[in-house]
Amino acid sequence: MGTVREGAATGDDAVAVSTAWGTGSGRELPPVERDMDTWNRVTSVLGRATPALLV
Repeated sequence: MGTVREGAATGDDAVAVSTAWGTGSGRELPPVERDMDTWNRVTSVLGRATPALLV
């Protein structure tokens, strides 16, 4: 498996990384309505996990 040499997590410019990876090309998907049940589950999990992640 190769070594990651660039990435936003390494402090590289996020726009430059996404451009290099070609993430701006391809098919555009139409916007969809937010799934509030899923949104609420995710925010609940993040709220409960934050103290452990910040230790």
